[in-house]
Amino acid sequence: MAAARWDAYYHDGQVNPDRRWSLPLLGALEELTEVDRPLGMANLARLRELRRDHAGTVEIFSAHDPWAFRQYQFSPGSRAG
Repeated sequence: MAAARWDAYYHDGQVNPDRRWSLPLLGALEELTEVDRPLGMANLARLRELRRDHAGTVEIFSAHDPWAFRQYQFSPGSRAG
């Protein structure tokens, strides 16, 4: 299994086309901490497209999202699980 990693988002609602939502303070945090805001927004758009166009073959999660990370951290066959 190949994996690609981008530190591009914090929670699933930012990239999930079926459950899109945002947190106002998160946007402010991203604006303060991102080195290149336009690049970060472009990466989010690319991740949304990837998820929409390849949902059956690609899994996307953020290690910043504790619920999503937990699904992978404790999945069957993992060292933690």
